[in-house]
Amino acid sequence: MNEGLQPSRPSRIAAGEVLRKIYGDDFSGCVVTLDSIANIIDESAGSASEKDRTLIEVLTKVVEALQLLATPPAKDQVGDPEQLVRLLGERLDGIRDLALKTLEAVKSVNSE
Repeated sequence: MNEGLQPSRPSRIAAGEVLRKIYGDDFSGCVVTLDSIANIIDESAGSASEKDRTLIEVLTKVVEALQLLATPPAKDQVGDPEQLVRLLGERLDGIRDLALKTLEAVKSVNSE
C-alpha cells in the first residue's frame, strides 16, 4: 500500500462516504484513518485503469490493422479480376483472424 502518498480527492470522498455509512456522521468508534481507506480505493482504481489502458492499446492496434486491411489495393497490386478476388479473400481472412485474436486478448485481459 502507498501509505506515503496522498490519496486522490475522489478516493478521499469515497472513503469518507464508506466510513460515514459504517460509523455514522461522527465516525464514533472508527480506528482507521480516512487516508488509509482512500489509499486502498486508489490502489483498486489504479489496477482498473491499468486494465482500461491495456484494452485501449489493444483496440487501437486492432483498428490500425483493420484500416490497413480496408484500404483499397494499389492499381499495380491487381492485374485481373481473379487476382482481385484472391486479394480480397486474403484480406477477409485477415479480418476474421484479427477479430478472433482481439476477442482472445480481451478475454485474457478481463480474466486477470
